[in-house]
Amino acid sequence: MATASLLSYAGRLGMGGVAVVAAIGVMAVSGSSALPFLALGALAWLVAVGLKLAWSVPTNKPVMDFLEKNFPRALSGPASWAYIGFLTGIFECGIVLLFVLLQPMLRAASWPEALVFGVGFGATEAWVLGLFSLSQAAEEKQKKVSEFILTATAPVIERIFALFVHAFTTVLIVLAVQQSSYLLFWFSFGFKSLLDSIAAFGHLKWKVLPSRIWLMELIVAVFGTISLLGLLLLYGIYA
Repeated sequence: MATASLLSYAGRLGMGGVAVVAAIGVMAVSGSSALPFLALGALAWLVAVGLKLAWSVPTNKPVMDFLEKNFPRALSGPASWAYIGFLTGIFECGIVLLFVLLQPMLRAASWPEALVFGVGFGATEAWVLGLFSLSQAAEEKQKKVSEFILTATAPVIERIFALFVHAFTTVLIVLAVQQSSYLLFWFSFGFKSLLDSIAAFGHLKWKVLPSRIWLMELIVAVFGTISLLGLLLLYGIYA
């Protein structure tokens, strides 16, 4: 089982590796002037997710129970998944909007600076999730080597595409404020909420079974690819 154990740790370290490579990459392109925007992105993620957890931990179960008792079975599940996705939109997109509105640096950010802000947001998530996952590796039950390969590669791929999503939705919000076009904010809100609603479906309905992980990762990859194309489009707008 030594090989399987190494694979388990490799996947978790790989999540943090995505964060490190992304941070080094934007610093190499933008120089040290990118550091404040990278830090602001990290801070925005910490505030957004901290507030989301503070809300979710005491309220998610009562809300889910209420929906299950008061909605038809065909609707209670989708309503629960939509609620979880909606929380992501409220806290993650909402906090980013507040950061941009309240921080003159972000209101005046250039394309590279706005992108670094978004990368800081997504890279922080990859780093924190990697650390949290790494702390659980020693407690993981024995699996087949094939399952360890799956759990080693899927999180890394997911973090790469999720980073594109975070960068895209964050740059959209910066642009929404700069151009006073809040339709861009609502697109960001809806895009991110939809992805997390689908993720909630995977966790709550499918229980993220190994046989279905790659289908969920394919969905994340589709959202990530759209985000990458969206970033290229936004670059054209900034330029």
